[in-house]
Amino acid sequence: MKKRLPIYCLCLGAIALMTTLHGASADNSDPHFKPVEAVASQSVTVSTPAGTGQLAVFASNDLSLLQPDATRAVIIIHGALRNAAVFLESLRLTALAARSAGDHALLLAPQFLEEVDSQNPAVKRDWLRWPMGGWSGGGACGTSFD
Repeated sequence: MKKRLPIYCLCLGAIALMTTLHGASADNSDPHFKPVEAVASQSVTVSTPAGTGQLAVFASNDLSLLQPDATRAVIIIHGALRNAAVFLESLRLTALAARSAGDHALLLAPQFLEEVDSQNPAVKRDWLRWPMGGWSGGGACGTSFD
């Protein structure tokens, strides 16, 4: 008669394997686990009932100035690598290809930083940061508000 492992042993084994695999990928050169290299130099204020913080943004224009010539804003959202500068450049090329349709457009690429990005000295203390992957699912930021 064959002996079967209890289901909880199988579950514990699966959890141990996933933990090992997750730990292995966190220690390798996977860019998802590294701080971003390029950090936006501009930000916009975000206020919620939980507090106020700054969202890093790459933009085609200086956001500290009024934009009276802007008749539209085009926003692009980066992928898991949080490389918003690359996405803004793609948006710029698209606007150029659109010719006059791209005129008077304010191009924006918000950068949803993660906690690991705090290791980059360009990330300011009051900038919003999310737990790994949390921003992409619409999760709350992990930054504590003062």
